[in-house]
Amino acid sequence: MLTEESKSGNVVSDEGSRVLLKGTTLNFIGNLCVEPQLRQHISQDMGGLLTQIYDLFAADVTGKPFDWVDSGSRELQTLNNCSLEPAAQNMMAAKNFDQMAESVLKTIGLKPSND
Repeated sequence: MLTEESKSGNVVSDEGSRVLLKGTTLNFIGNLCVEPQLRQHISQDMGGLLTQIYDLFAADVTGKPFDWVDSGSRELQTLNNCSLEPAAQNMMAAKNFDQMAESVLKTIGLKPSND
């Protein structure tokens, strides 16, 4: 359904709707991963869903759009839930997930304490 804002080309409203829908969808997928059979299905990348989530995470970490922290957190939640399964671990290792995680940690400035 087109709203008056979207008809007039209100970019803020359209972007806000996109961000809300993306976040809600990622939460839904993350919640599905609680059930073992669904987590295995998603972890085996059937339909390419896990790859899409990883690619969204990589794009957010690399491009850093205005919502990248919130969006990346939701993507990471799903990747984390799926990583219980060996198929997901193998996929993420093949995509150099460790380098992506290192990039996030460097970007947010986490440093070990010298205590």
